[in-house]
Amino acid sequence: MSRHLISRAARSRSAIDDSFTGDLAPALRNADLIFIALPIGVTLDLLPEIARLAPKHALVTDACSTKLRIAQAAAENFSASTALFLGGHPMAGREVAGIAQADADLFRNAPYALIADSSAPGDSSPSERDPRISAFLKLLEKIGARPLWLGAQQHDYAVGMVSHLPQLAAVALGSFLYDHLDENGLPITVAGSGLRDSLRLAGSPYSTWRDIVLTNREVLSAALDLFARRVTLNPARTSNPAMPMDITVLDLSAYVGLIAVGTITINILLGTLMAFRYSPVRQWPHRRLNYFRLHNLSGYLALSLAVVHPVILLFDKTAKFRFVDLLYPLHSPSQPFENTLGAVALYVVAIVVVTSYLRARLGRRLWKSFHFSVYVAAAALFWHSLFTDPALKNSPVDWFDGGKLFVEVCLLIIIALGALRWRHAARIPDSRN
Repeated sequence: MSRHLISRAARSRSAIDDSFTGDLAPALRNADLIFIALPIGVTLDLLPEIARLAPKHALVTDACSTKLRIAQAAAENFSASTALFLGGHPMAGREVAGIAQADADLFRNAPYALIADSSAPGDSSPSERDPRISAFLKLLEKIGARPLWLGAQQHDYAVGMVSHLPQLAAVALGSFLYDHLDENGLPITVAGSGLRDSLRLAGSPYSTWRDIVLTNREVLSAALDLFARRVTLNPARTSNPAMPMDITVLDLSAYVGLIAVGTITINILLGTLMAFRYSPVRQWPHRRLNYFRLHNLSGYLALSLAVVHPVILLFDKTAKFRFVDLLYPLHSPSQPFENTLGAVALYVVAIVVVTSYLRARLGRRLWKSFHFSVYVAAAALFWHSLFTDPALKNSPVDWFDGGKLFVEVCLLIIIALGALRWRHAARIPDSRN
């Protein structure tokens, strides 16, 4: 539809009084409120000119779906001598466009994100910063929107999860189904309203989403990776033996690492029982149990698993790890700091195991000093386990991931055991006095 026809349709609905094309100056000359409803790329291109032409008394706001780039551009072009800029994003979009799709209730009960100005005093509410903002808030209330103040980076993270990720998932699902159509139109011909609802977002224009993806790439990359891992580990798949799981080399390495964490936790637990002179005969389970031997075996197993865990990565082409990266991971291709801590844990465990063989030669005091370094190994191991991305993509830590939760529980156990052992050691001198 041409711009002339769109303008005429908008006038017939009493949506506008006048329209302008081409030059921005006539449209902005007497404006009190300038609302930019354009794609992100176009908005970024026009902001310098809008800042130059807008009256100083005006409020300029936008409706772009990402805010960090917009906020940066606004900070470069707007100042105390220009109009006031307020970043905004109404969470009330639809997959259809045009004046014919206009809806007076579009914003009712919809969140309306507003980007807080970090330069304002911390003890003032956003609406107190400028009367133009207060007037705009009243306007939002009249159309039924719910203003929500956020930082630009905070906004982009949140909408990346709840808006942009669902959009990309809908597009991927639509593309997947289209690629698997047969000559009878199956499987689409048997789809019901559920699929239609799932694919509704896929109808949004590419021109809009291209800019969104380009300006929120890091958040979307991390979100897609976490989402893909959740889909892979879906209970419907793992609980059904008829549906085989595709375990990758990276998955296998991660599982071995988790077993190593559990084994070192058991080893420290058994060592703590020995320090307390726990008797399985006098106490539970009231039977003879050589947990000294179990303590030694768990140490050997922990060392073996700690060696196997990184070696597995050599068989993954995408990881790009070399043998030297395992021995000296300071320059490893992914997360060198976390991998270095993992190597430190391995070397310290190796020292503990080797010095256990040399206990008689080293003497009890020196051997004990080496033996207690297992807590250093545990600290390095837990840091490595918690902050390393199993997919080696530097994604943010998902603290509620099953593997991370297991490590967190083991860490709490180690902290509790360490506290109990320290308390026990502190009481020993008192009992001898």
